[in-house]
Amino acid sequence: MSEELSLIRFIERFSSEEKCISYLFHMRNVRGVCAKCGGNRMSPISTRPHQFYCEDCHSQYSVLKGTLFENSKITLNKWFLAIFLASRDKRGVSALTLSRELDIARPHTLNMLRELRGLMASRDQNYKLTEMIEIDEFYIGASGGKQGRGTSKNKVIIALSYK
Repeated sequence: MSEELSLIRFIERFSSEEKCISYLFHMRNVRGVCAKCGGNRMSPISTRPHQFYCEDCHSQYSVLKGTLFENSKITLNKWFLAIFLASRDKRGVSALTLSRELDIARPHTLNMLRELRGLMASRDQNYKLTEMIEIDEFYIGASGGKQGRGTSKNKVIIALSYK
């Protein structure tokens, strides 16, 4: 889902559970071969659509295994839409808004957002700032009075994060 998608194109692309499963299969199994034997005769299991069967070594493979979707009762297309909505705006999305949009109870959307934000944070830790860093300044305080850097009533606040 790295390309920029409009909401309409997103819904067309991930409108059904089958489309989401197909996307996960292709993302997790890029070469199109069995991870165990290297065979290329993989077919979906009709009673469990998220699982695939290798006709060469007779092993089963679940596209949900090891993902945040693995033990979830929420459908994949709702998960995908939650990811889309949460990552689309730099301010994110609230659990209440997500609850309304996906027609899911708010406690479930709280858990979904907690999982998503945790995964996004762990991925962000892989990126280190190495080049020149630019910082903007801003002032917090009441309106009126002396403006800008020379104000006598506002305290200067600096926050840095380094690990």
